[in-house]
Amino acid sequence: MNTCTDAIRDNVLGSAESSTARDSLDHHHATMQLKSEKRIGTWNVRSLYQAGKLANVVLEMKRLKLDVLGMSEVRWPQAGKIKVDGYTMVYSGNRKAHINGVGILMSNEIASAMAGFYAVSERVIVLKVNSKPFNCNIIQLYAPTSACTEDKIEEFYESVEEAYRQCKPGELNIVMGDMNAKVGHGRDGTACEHDVLGPYGLGERNERGERSIQWCMVHQQVIKNTWFKQPKRCLYTWCSPGDGVRNQIDYITINRRFHSWITATKTYPGADCGSDHVPVICNLRLKINRPAKRNPSGKPRRPFDLLRTDPAVADQYRKRVGELLNKESTSDEAEILNMRLTEALVQAAEEVIPEQPRQAKQKWMTVDILQLMDQRRKAKNHDAVLYKQLDREVRYECRRAKEEFLNPQCDHIQKLEEEKKYNDMHSSIQKVTGKRKRSAAGSCLRDNSGEILMEKTAISDRWREYMGQLFADNRGPQPTYGDDNAGERRMLEFTKDEVRNAIWKKGCRTGWYTGRDATSIRRRNP
Repeated sequence: MNTCTDAIRDNVLGSAESSTARDSLDHHHATMQLKSEKRIGTWNVRSLYQAGKLANVVLEMKRLKLDVLGMSEVRWPQAGKIKVDGYTMVYSGNRKAHINGVGILMSNEIASAMAGFYAVSERVIVLKVNSKPFNCNIIQLYAPTSACTEDKIEEFYESVEEAYRQCKPGELNIVMGDMNAKVGHGRDGTACEHDVLGPYGLGERNERGERSIQWCMVHQQVIKNTWFKQPKRCLYTWCSPGDGVRNQIDYITINRRFHSWITATKTYPGADCGSDHVPVICNLRLKINRPAKRNPSGKPRRPFDLLRTDPAVADQYRKRVGELLNKESTSDEAEILNMRLTEALVQAAEEVIPEQPRQAKQKWMTVDILQLMDQRRKAKNHDAVLYKQLDREVRYECRRAKEEFLNPQCDHIQKLEEEKKYNDMHSSIQKVTGKRKRSAAGSCLRDNSGEILMEKTAISDRWREYMGQLFADNRGPQPTYGDDNAGERRMLEFTKDEVRNAIWKKGCRTGWYTGRDATSIRRRNP
């Protein structure tokens, strides 16, 4: 314990000495008054692997006007990124089972400034956001419960250290989530603890809480839940069945350099998504670095499959392309002819093929279910019997509505399979399931030294470097042909028979060959 305390003291004193020189350079930026505020929260939702649960969380997020919501115990497998109802969600879970899991749900404004995310483990995820005047890093956690072994705790804190190493000291670093620890009310006499722990905690400190405080002292993370005086009903984050015990085990922390940027923190017991946890929400002074819009008008979509399925459209398109190509041309060069062909194909498509309006994805969620969710929320802290009854009704109606929505579409997909229309079948499956990007560790790569890369530019540079190394020609100088004294290379000439035989031996099953200009030619027998 003395060694840990000495390390904390050296870290704090060393950072204090280095901060003296740093404050003279960027003290203005660290203390500037930003007018823009974002609402950031964390919530243990107790599984999103339930029909209608994500829609319920999105509904509460809109009602509470949140920009970012970190979620614990998501219980989604693998890692990925999805879009739902105008929000973007990144998540990290177990490779196989529906256990544990964390996720971050953000508005479109935050998603547009997202630099990348790193799925460290099923309990830790890192999100990088481009903001002004400093970039922001958000780490969402879900600590093991008291029933887990010490090995699980050590493994969890190793994952947290791995995530924190991706955050630069000069950036805004927020670490939040369900820590399953009680820091308690009050502080001891050490100056280090006074820097990270406020006087307005709740309950008595336990061993896990002591471990969390030690970690915050080492990394100088301020536990903002305990710095704002609130009624006890706005401090607890978890209540036992029957509301017999209330504890504070979910926290929002920020590095001490920027702790004044959080202007308020409190819990919202009235929020409800069928969980026994309460969301913790803070107001953060933060300005998002919005990227420039690319093609704000958007290109119109056209159903090009009509050229294959509709003979009338295909015949009209063929005639229009012929009319455009029959016009007199002042040049017979290949490049100009190729340009004329491209322009004719595009112009004919714009004139013949109609535009396809963007269709919103159909939803099985009904207004009646949303009203039931709202009634359940209002009954949460007033009538426990009514709350349980409404909770059962919400779950039943969600399952029934989703089944009624999917059954006709599944029958249509089965019919397409029986008719052997596989292209239409796969298109229908994609419309039903939606687009969900999954990966092992999120949108990130490692460089040659093993460091994690999350920014798009850095990832592109890394891929370019990797491909250059992969296809590098390290065979040395090429041999020369002809007179060695002259050092000139004489190109070998190939006969037509040799070329024809080579094409015949390397030919594909269909007998068609496509060159660089995407023009197909038919193979002929020699």
